Amino acid sequence: MPIDISRFHESFFDEVAEHLATIERIALALDADPHADAETYDELFRAAHSIKGASGIFGFAEMAEATHALEALLDALRNGAIEPTSDVIAAILEAHDELRALLAAYRSHEPANADALHHLRVRLEATRTGANARAPVRERRLIVRVRTARRDHERAATLASIRDALGAIARVEEIADDGETWRASVVGAHAAERLREILLFATDDHDRVDVEEAAEAAPEPKPLDASAFGFFDDDETAATTAPPTEHRSTAPTARARGENAEGSSIRVDVKKVDQLIDLVGEMLIAQAALQSSLAELDEVRHQELLSAAERLSRYTRDVREAVMGVRMLPIGSIFARFHRLVRDTARDLGKSVTLQTGGDDTELDKGLLESVIDPLTHLVRNAIDHGIESPDERIAAGKPAAGTIALRAYERSGNVYIEIADDGRGIDRDRVMARARDAGIALSDDPSDDEIFGCIFLPGFSTAASVTELSGRGVGMDVVRRNLAAIGGHVDVESAAGAGTTIRLRLPLTLAILDGLSVRVGDETMILPIASVRESIVLSASDVHVAADRPFIAYRDTTLPLIFMSDDARTSDGEHVALVVEHDRLAGGLVVDAIEGQHQVVIKSLEANFRRVEGYSGATVLGNGRVALILDVNAILTSGSFGHEAVPKAS
Repeated sequence: MPIDISRFHESFFDEVAEHLATIERIALALDADPHADAETYDELFRAAHSIKGASGIFGFAEMAEATHALEALLDALRNGAIEPTSDVIAAILEAHDELRALLAAYRSHEPANADALHHLRVRLEATRTGANARAPVRERRLIVRVRTARRDHERAATLASIRDALGAIARVEEIADDGETWRASVVGAHAAERLREILLFATDDHDRVDVEEAAEAAPEPKPLDASAFGFFDDDETAATTAPPTEHRSTAPTARARGENAEGSSIRVDVKKVDQLIDLVGEMLIAQAALQSSLAELDEVRHQELLSAAERLSRYTRDVREAVMGVRMLPIGSIFARFHRLVRDTARDLGKSVTLQTGGDDTELDKGLLESVIDPLTHLVRNAIDHGIESPDERIAAGKPAAGTIALRAYERSGNVYIEIADDGRGIDRDRVMARARDAGIALSDDPSDDEIFGCIFLPGFSTAASVTELSGRGVGMDVVRRNLAAIGGHVDVESAAGAGTTIRLRLPLTLAILDGLSVRVGDETMILPIASVRESIVLSASDVHVAADRPFIAYRDTTLPLIFMSDDARTSDGEHVALVVEHDRLAGGLVVDAIEGQHQVVIKSLEANFRRVEGYSGATVLGNGRVALILDVNAILTSGSFGHEAVPKAS
């Protein structure tokens, strides 16, 4: 019965995407420093080899043919026949781009671009045999004969592995099989003994392999015949040619190192992870309801029950942390792709730019990670186009000819920060202010840097003298801020003329669950993210002072503005609680009636279920079934100029 391998396609697509990422990563590393060790070149070759083998197994002949041409180039590179020049690296990156486009076509069930793939094969072959080659490589025709004691599918699998191994190092031009002896005619640069050694890794004691050199000269290369490598078009052939569960590497280093092909991870559909997170969220709500009910029980009479409930609460928190960890991914996974972006954009603009990254291990929720890719892409391109000067300008300014862009990530106070910094010309403060006034944007008499630099995020605002393919139309930066606001993020700018610009993104760790402090405001219970709370202060009426109609208190070595969360708190002479909250460099005191407790709460979107409400980032369901709003500390501190610098500036 034929095996339907289409159900394995998603796994194949994911595997190919990983190998393509490896090819791009190593190619960019070689572009920066070609003096890599042999293992690096072997890893590059194995990535292409694995794509070709898997493509053959699943019947994607176009990808197999294209990757075969790339594989030949990489084999010449690792054997030292060609140098990793800029042209060679460019050809490898072009192959990466075309294969990624082909992969996207397979995913969406669209036809392959035959013209682009033909151009790619011609380009790769020309690069392999062109001016980059050290010396002509003598090709020889070899005859390979295989006799095996295996039967049926085991024999077919072994022969498929041998075909794959041969295809990785030579051109297979003729195959014959009479059921007892399998014969192939191959053309390549390897001697018979070397070819026999390589094939030993695809066979064992059940097989006999003979390799001899043919008398006739090798003919001109023929177009690649996919069927020579065991590629197939129907599922029945797939079932009898090779099992889809294994792809054997022919690289001797892989066998010598004893690598485990099983791996230590599994792929899980993200929908299943999201479903698990939703269930954990419901568990937390149920746990809160249970704790609320148990609070009325006598601690002595129900000691065992309360103790069991406490253990259940602790285990629930542990499950929550473990499940949330499944969706957390290192930011380095997206930082890696910007090496290519910086390289290509800088070359298009005639500039020299290097990229530095830091904090690659900082983790962020997968959904947030995907949402931040587009804003980061725009900001990096903008830094290269507007920020980094041309090499001549940099030298004239006493700077190195090559500019630097740094991507850094770090975690602080329950948020993840991503910085995009460049050592370019910086933002011209006066020019931005003049452009803002010309555009009719209201500014204060003595605007701060934050007020002026905030103008660049307004729709249609641009200071560019001319429009380029990348920027200058006044669109993009407003989209960056809007996209970040949609996921609860924030962006600010620091810049110094001639010294460069730093753009800082603040993101929540996750959009699903947070540790919150429940506070009472009048008859309502509200949730305050505990990561934003510095401390609590018992407040009496005599502690409050007023200046310019703004209430404040003396706090440590500065003053702290107060935000009364209810009219009762503002007019009452009794004691209240001021929660000192901070966000970025802003701080303020939120005056509430009482603190009710600390909880893990499940965040529910207000926009999805009601509408956007200023000052609130979401809502949650309490243990008693009531809905509580989650306060947005950033919006509270920045609206109405309530917040101010938490640490006074040095005089």
